[in-house]
Amino acid sequence: MPALVILLAGCASNARHRLEGSAPVAEKPVQAGKPDQLQFPATIEENRWQGERLLLAARYAEALPFFERAAAMTVDPHDEYYNMACCHARLGRNQLAVDFLWKAYEAGVNQYPFVANDADLASLKGFAPFEEFMAELLRHYQALERSGGAAIFVEASALHEVRVRLPDSFDKSRKYPLVIALHEYGGNAGAFAALYDSISYKSEFIFAALNGPYAVPESDENPGGRWWWLHGAPDDGWNRSRAALVQAVLKVRERLCSDYAVDERNVYLLGYRQGGTAAMMICSGQWRHFAGLVAIGSHHLGELGPIEGDFDVLLCHGRKDEKLPFSACEEAQGLWRGAGAEVTVEELIDPSRIGADTTSAVTSWLHTQIQERSGE
Repeated sequence: MPALVILLAGCASNARHRLEGSAPVAEKPVQAGKPDQLQFPATIEENRWQGERLLLAARYAEALPFFERAAAMTVDPHDEYYNMACCHARLGRNQLAVDFLWKAYEAGVNQYPFVANDADLASLKGFAPFEEFMAELLRHYQALERSGGAAIFVEASALHEVRVRLPDSFDKSRKYPLVIALHEYGGNAGAFAALYDSISYKSEFIFAALNGPYAVPESDENPGGRWWWLHGAPDDGWNRSRAALVQAVLKVRERLCSDYAVDERNVYLLGYRQGGTAAMMICSGQWRHFAGLVAIGSHHLGELGPIEGDFDVLLCHGRKDEKLPFSACEEAQGLWRGAGAEVTVEELIDPSRIGADTTSAVTSWLHTQIQERSGE
């Protein structure tokens, strides 16, 4: 198994806990329906998402059928097997939990530090079959570390590519609103900068598309694309890469406000898919630097405290979104409204791409925001 798998195999399992920022809560009694009575979603992603939500809600018995369904639909079920092991462990089914850990291991899970510290598996410690499994996992992990070298991440200054679009009638003597844009997973700044043509026909503003700092794996379906943070990375790469992204976006804002006459009452963050999740994560702690955000087909990530001021949010999502269920949008809506933001939700007809319904909603929302904040 190549050393690259050290980063890839733990990806979604790692994200399952860290997405919420805490370990799952204690188990509660649930009334789980029989699998043959359940209405399963049509896609792997939706079944996986539903299973993860139930797992994080401590509804372990209810989560299992969705993980089983997702495992049957994919050629790479390592995450599903691992999550099923966690559910069985929480339900006190120790041997079943270990059986699924072996399945996950055989399918590619090899992150010993993550497994050893997973709160869902804590009840298995001292159980002989589990200790035997962990000994083998440690041996394999150490062999991979020796052959591929241990990964560390060094914080140092780096150049970030930003593609800037200016209004056709750009006038250096006047101030313009600014929209900083974050592309989807596997996208890039050059392609995403073209969005400006579809959303700028009602308002004049500066549009700056930031390039994701990390290249997606060569084995990914989007080779050559970029993404925003490191999933499942050792050396605390997950948290450190997210913190680095926040600082990078703030630096981009600072540079653009320095190079151009920017109306700092009208600075917005816009993101698509993973970029929208990144936008919400950044604004959760740095909302004072922005007038609002636009998130398209995204979910909320991270903690969100009270907002003490005027902050607006546009969430664009489709009820037939096959990558991320509409409930993710509803959850984000509740969080941002609860924090004090003014939230608008636009239901998309075709959520599979940024189509005319999306660009129309974004154009109108930006136009309204810019007019209100400019006093026009």
